[in-house]
Parts: sequence; C-alpha cells; structure tokens
Amino acid sequence: DKADNLLQDILDMGVPAAIVGEMMAPDKKEIYVDLKFDANGGECDYSSYMYTKGSILGELPIPTRSGHKFLGWYTKRTEGTAVTMQDQIVEEMTIYAHWD
Repeated sequence: DKADNLLQDILDMGVPAAIVGEMMAPDKKEIYVDLKFDANGGECDYSSYMYTKGSILGELPIPTRSGHKFLGWYTKRTEGTAVTMQDQIVEEMTIYAHWD
C-alpha cells in the first residue's frame, strides 16, 4: 500500500521511528521503535522496520549472500543472542544476519 511504502521511504532516509510515529498519528500515544537489519555482508530487502513498542516481531526478512547459508538474525555482529519472530521489541535496535 502507498502509505506503507511512504512510511518505509521516510524511515530509510534516517528519520527516527518515534518522530515518524508522531507525524503519522499525532493523537495516539503509542510509542514506535525502529528495528534495523544489518545483512552483515549480505543483502536484505529491508534496512529497517517500524514497530509499536512492546509488539511481537513476527515474520522477519530473509537476507541473501552468495555462497553462504543464512543462519538467522542475532543481537550482535558476531555471537550474540538469536532473534526470533516470537520476540518482543521494546527499544530501537539493530539485528545482524549470521552466515555459515
């Protein structure tokens, strides 16, 4: 939908998710947080996604990297804790693709 695409374009320009959320719904008191995707040497269709604070992540993008198998998203570039679609987001963060 055009509104979702516009929202993603604004986030991709680096506008903080909290500011975008306030612009999109000034009467709502929901807090929005930005989840950034670092493909860690690979490619990902999304650089970030905006969530309502406290929501469940749900389906996450699957990045690609030539000659490597995607192992999952993690909280750190190396090692870290695995991030799953059942996890809750409570603050802005970056997650990193891990590869074999």
